[in-house]
Amino acid sequence: MQMLFSGLWRFSIFFILALFFINLISAGTLQISPKEFSFNLTKGETSCQTIKIVSDNMIETIEDRWSLIESKELKDYTKKAKNLGLEIFYNYNIVNDKHEFCVSSNKVGEYYGAILYSSGNLGIGSWIKLEVHGESFGERIQSMGRITGGVIGGRGVYLGLGLWTFILSIILGYLILRLRKRVIFDKHHHDGQRR
Repeated sequence: MQMLFSGLWRFSIFFILALFFINLISAGTLQISPKEFSFNLTKGETSCQTIKIVSDNMIETIEDRWSLIESKELKDYTKKAKNLGLEIFYNYNIVNDKHEFCVSSNKVGEYYGAILYSSGNLGIGSWIKLEVHGESFGERIQSMGRITGGVIGGRGVYLGLGLWTFILSIILGYLILRLRKRVIFDKHHHDGQRR
């Protein structure tokens, strides 16, 4: 009886290991690059990104999903591109492990997307950040009128102004305190001489 259980035990281990290796072999490879990319477009402009996909099997489905909030949770990407005013162009065929993804929009805003590929029971994707501006950088500069050369980066200038304001406030506070002490001293000194 013990010999029967020993043989059954060995067979069970062999069977489980065989299933494990069959799943590993059939799983295949699915890789993508880049894992995330961004577009910075002017309204109406079209831009493309080449995505490299390595797969042992044929890619069966390609889809894009969108959101108005930045997230790394796929469940947050529930919108279709056309509902957001985005035009997405891509071919459903992948040639030489490369896939061309293009986007355009006539609506200004920030959009977050995911392009998803699946092959069998495997899936992979890339995160997309899309910023669409109303006018080109050159048009924005021209609409400002003239450039004085005084402001290059906003944060440093604000920090500098804040620092100078702080220093001048301390100096002014110090002078007011000294003047107040002097007025009080002069008042006491003056009152003392009257008596």
